[in-house]
Amino acid sequence: MRKNKKEFSLLPHIKEEIYGLSPEYAQILGWEMTKFDIPSLWKHSTGKGVKVAVVDTGCDLNHPDIKNNLIQGKNFIDQSKDPIDDNGHGVHCAGSIAAENNGVGMVGVAPDAKIMPVKALNGDGNGDLRAIVNGIVWLHLYRDWETTQHNTTQHNTTQHNTT
Repeated sequence: MRKNKKEFSLLPHIKEEIYGLSPEYAQILGWEMTKFDIPSLWKHSTGKGVKVAVVDTGCDLNHPDIKNNLIQGKNFIDQSKDPIDDNGHGVHCAGSIAAENNGVGMVGVAPDAKIMPVKALNGDGNGDLRAIVNGIVWLHLYRDWETTQHNTTQHNTTQHNTT
């Protein structure tokens, strides 16, 4: 799976439409939600005030279950572009964490948490160590994530040597 020790890849996966997972259908709870009885825990926390970085293939920035829970992220595959998911894995992870409890599609385990998508893997689910490390370092340097309007262009991201 790895071509060299500086390249990483997601496990192979197959994208398929599953009834009920589309934002066009009534909301359903995933197996993990029922297995761990997550809705009963929402009386303690729904993730309000929690910010989660998802370092993956990006995110669908207009997905109806996620768009209101996004903080501006960054693309380390092509820094001239937004961290848009061209694979599907990143948006799946973001949705599992923080899809809104809005009556359609899915609901995440922390439906009021905020997601910062960091694209460090390409459309094939592959990425090199440099992009992953730069994404994590960037998150550490700018971990304040104060607002959803966080301006990522004002910061100069240092390229770190990973050799």
